[in-house]
Amino acid sequence: MERRMYPGKIFRCPNGVCCAHVGDDELIFPPFLGRRDRQRLTRLENVVPEKHFVEKRDPKSGTVYFQLGTGGCVGCDFFDSKTGHCTVYKFRPLDCKLFPLTLDLQQETLMWIVYLCACLPAVSNIDIQRFTEYAERRILPLFTDEDLWLYAQLPGDRMYELGQWRILRPVKRPEKSIQPSHIAE
Repeated sequence: MERRMYPGKIFRCPNGVCCAHVGDDELIFPPFLGRRDRQRLTRLENVVPEKHFVEKRDPKSGTVYFQLGTGGCVGCDFFDSKTGHCTVYKFRPLDCKLFPLTLDLQQETLMWIVYLCACLPAVSNIDIQRFTEYAERRILPLFTDEDLWLYAQLPGDRMYELGQWRILRPVKRPEKSIQPSHIAE
């Protein structure tokens, strides 16, 4: 599957290996769905909110959030294993747009994390750096502030638990974006 990281850089993901292994008990949890993701995906004919938007509760904080439903199967519902392509690529969740990057809240600071997944050998450290900068300019602004902070506080998936990630650096955000007070507690 070809994936555009940032303008001018496309890399080939080995057969959508990460998308094919998404699930509640898999290395990668189903993608987080923010409010804007749900609004955007609802416009598509093949998206059924009752099936594809699964309400979850963080066991530690009790915070309610949404993940993309997998129908109890392994792999993303929108990943076509025959073609190796995402069937909702232009409308995919922001979590998917960021992958292999994710965010983590560490000591009240948003940090960039990169997953050490199968596609990374094809991506140089310079490309990861450029993608991080691109994500700060073009992808993070698409999150609502509330969803961004919620996303960064969610429990890590199995790749995170197994240490298959590394910290890159703090997230650079525009000054106008501030942490919602009710999320900070």
